[in-house]
Amino acid sequence: VSTSGSDSNDGLSEANAVATINHAVDIADGKIVILAGEYTVTSILNINKDLEITGQGDVTIKSNSKYSVEVWDDWEEEYVSETHNTLINNSANLKLDNIKFTLVPASIKDELIYNIGNLYVTDCGFSNIKIASGRGVIQNAKGGYAEVKDTTFQTASSTYGAINNNGELLVDGCKFLDNDRSKDSGVYS
Repeated sequence: VSTSGSDSNDGLSEANAVATINHAVDIADGKIVILAGEYTVTSILNINKDLEITGQGDVTIKSNSKYSVEVWDDWEEEYVSETHNTLINNSANLKLDNIKFTLVPASIKDELIYNIGNLYVTDCGFSNIKIASGRGVIQNAKGGYAEVKDTTFQTASSTYGAINNNGELLVDGCKFLDNDRSKDSGVYS
């Protein structure tokens, strides 16, 4: 993916890079490399296949998306359909490496990343993200597995902290800076 790419390209080389992350996810076969730049994602990235997304250089992803997803309702003890403003909905094996995430506008409902699969986040940054209500910057849902390593959460605001965990979670070497919350500023599990 490149800021100078075109979605009519095949995305198989830097010279034939695609322009949008959404298109890269649609056509990718295992790995996406995002070249340095700032990218705005305007629709949900539904990850339902094994995928590794790596930033090469200084990569920033901004989000402004809305979608409907099945989420676990602890009160009803069943999955229910809800509308969310989210960047990534992962139900497969997803690896994110060396990417900065921020939000435009800086307020959403529920979470930036919703995980019911296996999520691996390494050397990433989450900043200036306000979760208006709900689950956290990363929501690791019931049945999900997440590893978050060497990642910074800065100026993130959420009811349930930067990471809300209802599944299995490993956090190692992360920084939680200037976060605001009503339950916990780091991990709520």
